[in-house]
This record gives sequence, structure tokens and C-alpha cells, in this order.
Amino acid sequence: MKSAAAAGRRFRWALAALALALGALWAFLGLLPGAAMRLLRVLIPLDRTIAFVANERVRWGGLCMFSLILLAVLGLLALRMGRSAPASRAAWTCGALLLAAHAAAQLYLLRPLYPTDAVTPYRVPPPVLSWLPLGMTVFNPDFEHLFGPSVFAAGKFPSQSLLWLERRAFYEMFPFTGPLWDRRYELDESPEGLDTYLTRLSQGSLKGANDEERLRLLAGWGVGRLVIERALTPPPSHARLLGELPSFGQQVRVYEVLGRSPEVFLARRIWYAPHLNAAYGIMKSDPFDPERDGVIEGNGPPRLSAGGSVRVLRRGPESLDLDLDVGPGGSLLVVQRALLIYRATLDGRPAPPLQATNLQRTGLLVPAGRHRVRMWVDRTAFHRSLAASALGLAGAMALAGWAAGSARGRRNSIR
Repeated sequence: MKSAAAAGRRFRWALAALALALGALWAFLGLLPGAAMRLLRVLIPLDRTIAFVANERVRWGGLCMFSLILLAVLGLLALRMGRSAPASRAAWTCGALLLAAHAAAQLYLLRPLYPTDAVTPYRVPPPVLSWLPLGMTVFNPDFEHLFGPSVFAAGKFPSQSLLWLERRAFYEMFPFTGPLWDRRYELDESPEGLDTYLTRLSQGSLKGANDEERLRLLAGWGVGRLVIERALTPPPSHARLLGELPSFGQQVRVYEVLGRSPEVFLARRIWYAPHLNAAYGIMKSDPFDPERDGVIEGNGPPRLSAGGSVRVLRRGPESLDLDLDVGPGGSLLVVQRALLIYRATLDGRPAPPLQATNLQRTGLLVPAGRHRVRMWVDRTAFHRSLAASALGLAGAMALAGWAAGSARGRRNSIR
């Protein structure tokens, strides 16, 4: 009893202290507008106008007033609850109302932190989409500033609301819009931020290069379209401008990446790189031909090979079946897929994939002749975890059944 009463007093004192602080802030914002404006001007970024700062002063004052009213309601409920008998209906009712008022206030006050917008602007196909054929890999560097500083936020918007930045991002087909329109992006990040180590390193290789070198890298990764705000100057040899579209007072441009690596091919020249930086350097150099060359880990001069032909027998979201006709001396099979999660068989026998083409693509050294190659995503660990979870769930249900049976047995024995 004494500990509960003491906790109630501490809670009411905390509400009173918070009300005093909010009341002081409300008085400062309302009674000293000049000083309040100067303080807010320091706190708010300089790119916001003085009218925006003035509106923030009024808005903050309104939030303080609303918070004071809310604290008064919570305080009255807490006082009524403290005067009620413990475990009485009145105490339970006041406690439930107190929690409900707190939750409702949190939902109302925190709502601006979560972007909400109409659905229509995001469901209308953007004009850029007509330049991005299905099945072709797309790349937009402005999200991560991979092609230099971005002018994305400097557009002309109807208001300073951050929602217009979201609308522009969807209008210009930023990487996270790919699933909405069934487009696959290169060097993309997962929604959870679980980016692979190799992807991050490849992004860094773009930041430290010029436009010509960047386009060579994109061609080596099999990228078909580049969506970017600024013009590429001077125009790289591996790029052709397809279209320029107006976008919020600026331009968004779509380039075709020329001379790019096919999705699947047998290399006619194999380069060796001891590490990633060496692989990036090879791919950015003039002698490297993205359409016919591959890079694997190793040392030594490049080696010519006979190449050959590749026919795709079956293609799925997590599998690929190929028919190969490899020339004399064998070759390197390069597949534009992520290396780490794929497994492969050559003529039905396990064949561990190699790191090929900048050491983050899937490759396979194949001998001369006719061969069948199958590649698939290995879900063995996932299936094992599902089996373990099912076993644990079955065990929990068995224990629950055993406990229920034991309880019934005890009740029957008492009777």
C-alpha cells in the first residue's frame, strides 16, 4: 500500500514538473516572440524561409498548449485513481482511461513523424518508365550520390513539405520504386539496410571515378539503363542519351549503356585480379571489353579463350538452366547474378561458383564441349530453420497438452 501511494505521488510530481516546463516554453514563445524567433532561426536549417520559422513558433506554442491540456487530464485521472480503493472498479476504470488518453495523444502528436500522402501520385506510371524495358537492369546513382553531388532537393516544389521529395523520387524512378514497376536495379540496397559488403565496395568504386570510368563499370555489370538528373559531360563512349524529361523545374535523363555485358556469356578473354581494387582498375581501363571479357581472382596476365555459345533453357526468379557449347581450351561462364547465395552443378556434378567480373558476379570455369549448367539459390539453411521452428512449436504444444492433462488429473483427485 505504502509503495503504491509513493509511486502515485512520484507520478503526479513528474506530471507537475513537465507541466511547469511546458508552461514556461509556451510563455516564452508567446510573450517573447523576438527572442523565440532568434532561437528558432539557430535551430532550423538556413534553407528554410523566415515565414517558415514564424509558423514554427506558432506551431510549437500550440503543441505546448495541447500538451498542457493533456497533462491536466492525465493528472486528474491519476489523482482520482489514487483516491480510489486499490483494485476497485473505479481504480481500474481510471487506469484504463489514463492509458487510453496517453496512447491517443501519442498517436496524434507523433503522426507528423510518419509520412502520409495520397496514393494516386505513386500509382501513376512515371514518364521515365517508358524508357526502361522489362527485364533490363536499371541504375539510378542520385539516391546515394554515386555520380557526384545531387541537386535532387533543389527542385521547384509547391511547398517545403518533405512529401514532395518522396513524390519526386518516385517520379524519377529511384531504386526503391523498382518493385512497384517490376524493374530490377543494380547496386541497390535492401529496404532493411542489409547491404552486402561487395555492393558497398562497388558503390565506392563509382564515387572515386569519372563518368567514362563509371559507364565502363556499369557496362561490365550488365546495366542497361542509367537514370540520372545531370548530363554526362563529356558524353562517355559507353552511353547514349535516350531522353530528357522535365522534373520539378529541372531535368531527369535516361541513358542507354552501350557495349554492356550480356546476362550470360562465355568469356573470350579472362583477366586476373588479386583483390577488388585491382578488379575495378581492370574494368575501368580501355583494354577491358565488357561484352566479351571476365575478371576472376588470381594473378598473371590476361588469357585468351575460345568462348562459345550459351542457350538459356529455363529462367526463374531463383534458378537458371543453361546449355553450353564451349570452344577448345574451355572458357569462363559469367552470369549476372549475385555470387554469395547461388549454387551450381556442371553436368549434374557440384561445381562451386567463382567470383567473376569485378569479383562479385557468379562465374564458372567450364571445359571444352557441350555441357548443362544449373544454378539456383540455396535455401537449405532456411528450410532447416523452418523445420527447427516447427519442431519447437510441436514441442510447445505437447508440453501445453501435458500440463492441461496434469491439471485435470489433480482436480479429479481432489474431488
